[in-house]
Amino acid sequence: MASEGEMSQIKAVIFDLGGVLYRFRDYKAFIGLLNKAHTDPVIREKVLAWETGDVSTEAVRDILEDGIGKLPDDVSSLEDVPFESVMGKPFDKIWDSIDKLRENKVKVAMLTNNGWWTDKKEKSTIISNTEKFDVIVESCRVGLRKPDPKIFDIVLQKLNLKPNECVFIDDLPNNVEGASKLGINAIQMVDGNEDLVLNKLSSYTGIKF
Repeated sequence: MASEGEMSQIKAVIFDLGGVLYRFRDYKAFIGLLNKAHTDPVIREKVLAWETGDVSTEAVRDILEDGIGKLPDDVSSLEDVPFESVMGKPFDKIWDSIDKLRENKVKVAMLTNNGWWTDKKEKSTIISNTEKFDVIVESCRVGLRKPDPKIFDIVLQKLNLKPNECVFIDDLPNNVEGASKLGINAIQMVDGNEDLVLNKLSSYTGIKF
């Protein structure tokens, strides 16, 4: 008997981390930080440097705290705790969909703009429960950030798939647009609406979530 997704050309789904797999503790504050980065060149430069791995969380903590909340005095202490404890609650339906995708032999990837905790650059701001992902690409490790086409190319190369064989899910419109321009099927997570995302994902994959 054929599996639900067997007739679909979709062979992988690529998930963003913050805003898709996990909520931010204060999403409005996070968006506020992005808006500041858009209008203030100094803030923008620091955020970009953090996301591409040039500087650590320690170096830009004053800016990052505006978006993700208060950090401990000793940032290095966060290297020993799961990053998800710094995030908000998980999007449970999205995580359930990952299990369903894997059951139907669809690859699962994570693509996140993130940074290093400390200047040692030993541990990055990534969740601990990564075993369900076939591919993980972190901006700080590759020196590129979404929506740069090159970082999407890295994911596609690691998956060994064509753009039209993948679906990408992100909460930020610029990232969704960037993926779409490359021919990747892209879905925006708007206001944490899991059902809307999963309905669209179902239409792409033929899998009922």
